[in-house]
Amino acid sequence: MIDLNNSIKPYYFKRLSFAGIVMAVLFCLVWPAGAEQAAPDKAGEKQKTDKRSVQALPPGAGSNTQAQQQVRQTLMRMQTLQQELQKIQKEVVAENPELKKAQDEFRALLNKTFKEKLDEADVDMARLKELQAKLQKDQKAGELSEKQKKALQQEFRTKAAKFKKARQQALSEQSVQEKRAILAADMKAAMVEASPKAEKIINELESLQAGMRQMQQ
Repeated sequence: MIDLNNSIKPYYFKRLSFAGIVMAVLFCLVWPAGAEQAAPDKAGEKQKTDKRSVQALPPGAGSNTQAQQQVRQTLMRMQTLQQELQKIQKEVVAENPELKKAQDEFRALLNKTFKEKLDEADVDMARLKELQAKLQKDQKAGELSEKQKKALQQEFRTKAAKFKKARQQALSEQSVQEKRAILAADMKAAMVEASPKAEKIINELESLQAGMRQMQQ
């Protein structure tokens, strides 16, 4: 399935600090809808998922079904923990006007910076969404010829690649990183104060991530 939503996803295989995990969840709340890579069909989507799991395995273990299953179970557990953390975060923000204000300010800065980078890269979001809609419709109706579909997919991937680059550039801006660090620290303190469970979730996530990194070595 082609997905223009949830342009920020958890970075399962990167080392994240306590604040980094908090912000990974925050991105799910504040980041604007955006583009990810287009999948040609359902088989292609399954292939992408399987490839991601296999890439998390150590060299030579690509055919190890048990290892692949372990990776999938770990990813599912991490997703569950992220969702629990997101729930706590939403509750904390709802009860803390100052934190809500800080989050809104961060969202505004992130969106502004992101839009600037999209403009610099000449990314037409309207066209990107139009391509998504056409490809999604074709998955159901099959109205496009193979040549037409491949042309649309190629255009989508090209524009989505520019989108991803602009997204990364926005995240790398010093002003965004500085405000991100401040908000992360405040968010962490508020979450731990409101729910001791939050720190336990973070600790388990970090432990799972460490295990995933070991599997990759």
